[in-house]
Order: sequence, then C-alpha cells, then structure tokens
Amino acid sequence: MEYYISFLDLYIEILLGTVAFMTIVATLRQAFGKVMPKHQYLIVRYLVEVGLSHVFIAMLALAIVYFEPDLEIAMKYTYVSISAYAIPYLIFHTWRRTRQKAPTPLHSTIVMTGYVGLCIVILLAAFGYVIPRTMELIIAYLLWAFLAHIVIFFGFLGSFFKLGRPELDDAVETTSERQG
Repeated sequence: MEYYISFLDLYIEILLGTVAFMTIVATLRQAFGKVMPKHQYLIVRYLVEVGLSHVFIAMLALAIVYFEPDLEIAMKYTYVSISAYAIPYLIFHTWRRTRQKAPTPLHSTIVMTGYVGLCIVILLAAFGYVIPRTMELIIAYLLWAFLAHIVIFFGFLGSFFKLGRPELDDAVETTSERQG
C-alpha cells in the first residue's frame, strides 16, 4: 500500500506540473495574436480539463486511501470515481468534437480508443465482474491518462505547422480580435 500512496503523491505533482506547462504553451500560442483553429481550441480544452480532472481523481484516490482503512473498499470507491468521471467526459468530448466538425487525427483516435478500453475494464472491476480490483489497474489507468496527455500535446504542437490546410482553417477568435 505504501508504494500506491507514493505513486499517487508523485503522480499528482508530475501531472500538475505537466498540465501547467502544456496550458502555458497553449496560452502563448493564443496570445501571439494568430487565429486559433477550432480543433486547436478543442485540444487546449482537453489538455486543461482532462489534466486537472486526473489530478483531482488522484487526489481523491489518495484521500480515500487515507480515510478508508479497508483497502478493498477504498479501491472500489476509487474505481467508481474514475468511472463516474471518465465515461461521461469521453461521451461529452466526442459530442463536442463532432459538433465542431473537428478533424480526428490518428493519435486522437488511439487515445480515445485506449480510454474506451480502460473505462470498460475499470467499470467491470468497479462492480466486481470478471476483473479483480487491484491497485495496478488504477495505476495503469492513471499512466494511460498521462501518456495520452503527452501524445495529444505533441499532436497539438504538430498542428501549428498544418495551418493553411482548408480543412483546418475553421478558426476561433482570439481575445485580441474580439477587442479590436
């Protein structure tokens, strides 16, 4: 159990720093005054929303472990909290992406497929079907969330060089355009 608590502590610190860095880079991109295409705006929203949400999920998992002496019950609550966040957000993000008619590159498809697979496994384990609840599965989910963040961020950086393509030119106004 000690390595689980240590992992959660370290995960929170690293993910919070990573999300802060990614948010600063995305904000600088927008602050340069160029129009940000809608797909890039969706990526910025994803980076901030999912990153901070997973920081809070890890904090909640840490709090549950501290306040619930029975590890089995603590893991069940953690599994339910992950399911309660990840599944609705995945549906919401997909809806928002299709509503904006944003392109879905290969790396985004891989990330979403990984989330769907892990959400199914987490949900089955939360209610005790087929898959046992283990700390390693929670750690695997959180590591996937971190890896997915890195993949999406590099896709975001790569999208800076794709400006001028007609399918990506549907832009969102920047703050400076609304003021001027």
